[in-house]
Amino acid sequence: MTDDQPAQIDLPAPPPPSLDHPHTPSIPSPLNPDTSAAKAIRPFKPPPREQREKRDTLKKRESTANGRADTPTMSNKRKAPSAAGRESAPSPMRYAIEPPKLAAYEAPKDTVFMSHEPLPFLTPDGERELRRPVDRAENKRGYRYSHAIADPLFPHKQHYRSTSPSPHAPHLSFEDADKWTHFSSDGLLTTNEKGWRTARANVCVREGTLYYEVRIVRGVPPENSPAASDISGPQPHVRVGW
Repeated sequence: MTDDQPAQIDLPAPPPPSLDHPHTPSIPSPLNPDTSAAKAIRPFKPPPREQREKRDTLKKRESTANGRADTPTMSNKRKAPSAAGRESAPSPMRYAIEPPKLAAYEAPKDTVFMSHEPLPFLTPDGERELRRPVDRAENKRGYRYSHAIADPLFPHKQHYRSTSPSPHAPHLSFEDADKWTHFSSDGLLTTNEKGWRTARANVCVREGTLYYEVRIVRGVPPENSPAASDISGPQPHVRVGW
């Protein structure tokens, strides 16, 4: 070393950054050349969730007649009874109802009708009145009900069987119809005032060749008739089919 040259001092290299440091950046840089520690740290993964128990829909519970209480849940599961412990019956009973009272053994009563207010519905000849059935079982789930009476010969059916009040002949069903539909006493005439309404018959076609006849007693009058000049607004429409 001469006097004209500056002195050189060899300093020890700085120690590398600690790989155990939790805040080691994941992007390399001159000050942090080694990122293996950050790559070795894996992101936190939550534990797997427990699988939820799939519950049956309301429609399926009603079709199986188990009800809401019999639906299996995570906290309440019932074991199915063994085949040896099941009681045999002539036919399955879907619903348990109360025992019939003495009035249930009486003969079926005729349907009660109510006149249209304020003006009654009369046929064009004015001889018959079309009225609406009252005291008819209805709900919002689309169930259709039929008449039933108690019979001691049907213990396996909880002493109930279906029946049919008068008229005892093919006619328009008073139960399987819209609540605003009006009928004659024999069930062969019908009308309404609430737009599109449907009424089915009390009998159905299963096989063979059959036919029926329909006569429209009040519809759209001819253009040149006196009744056509007195009608204003929408005209009635009728749809008939099987």
